[in-house]
Amino acid sequence: MIVSSKNLLQKARKGGYAVGQFNTVNLETTLAILKTAEKLKSPVIIATSENEVGYSAPQTIVALVSAIAKNSKIPVAIHLDHGSNFNLIKECILAGYTSIHIDTSAKPFFQNALAVKKVVALCRPKGIQVEAELGQIPTPVRNQKVARQLYFTNSQEAADFVAKTGTDSLAISVGTAHGAYKGKTKIDFELLGEIGKKVKIPLVLHGGSLVPDAQIKKAVKLGISKVNVNTELRQAFTGAVRKELEAKPQEIVPYKILPAGITAVSKIVEGKIKLFGSQNKA
Repeated sequence: MIVSSKNLLQKARKGGYAVGQFNTVNLETTLAILKTAEKLKSPVIIATSENEVGYSAPQTIVALVSAIAKNSKIPVAIHLDHGSNFNLIKECILAGYTSIHIDTSAKPFFQNALAVKKVVALCRPKGIQVEAELGQIPTPVRNQKVARQLYFTNSQEAADFVAKTGTDSLAISVGTAHGAYKGKTKIDFELLGEIGKKVKIPLVLHGGSLVPDAQIKKAVKLGISKVNVNTELRQAFTGAVRKELEAKPQEIVPYKILPAGITAVSKIVEGKIKLFGSQNKA
């Protein structure tokens, strides 16, 4: 069943576990995520970034996820990841997305807060969950040559930001990074603990791929209620399909090749759900 992620994350915060956000762009990845979450009886968030939405369309994503999740007993949220274009945000809302991440974190504090308030005002009457971002999570195309600590979230600013915007959840920067280039991840647990004490809404950890399991577990204990995973899914899917093509160079039927990608993604999703502690929480 398709739901808002607001209640999912509030329950996770109270229950001391995290809900996995898994990004998709095609039928095979979506099948892998939803079927695995169903098997493990876990709530799940299916996400698309602005680029992933551009590959298809918001309406296509909603139709695809809804069709697969129609007879599912687990709660499934459909989430826009890193939405910075207000027109695209409105398009996703009209299409049926139940969760929106407004990412204007590169702007100064007050400009960021104003943009978030605008999205909250649009989403709240419709029961759509809003995720904001304070601080910046480095990516392969920005910040990668600069010390990550310069972009970390300030705990007092986080509390003020939540009060000013009314956002339902907050993505914070405490040491993780987007993409596969990140090298050694070292989460600042002292800072995370401070933010967790001052901010009572669910906290979100972006860049959850390739982070050591022990660090993820500790982050969840300190208040992380949602962990985003994308890079590992891409690596698993693409790697498995490449191997299949190499092993069967004469094969031209897609549905005889692509299941290898589904199996590979399912394995990653299962491991993450168990790591986050959301198994049997649906």
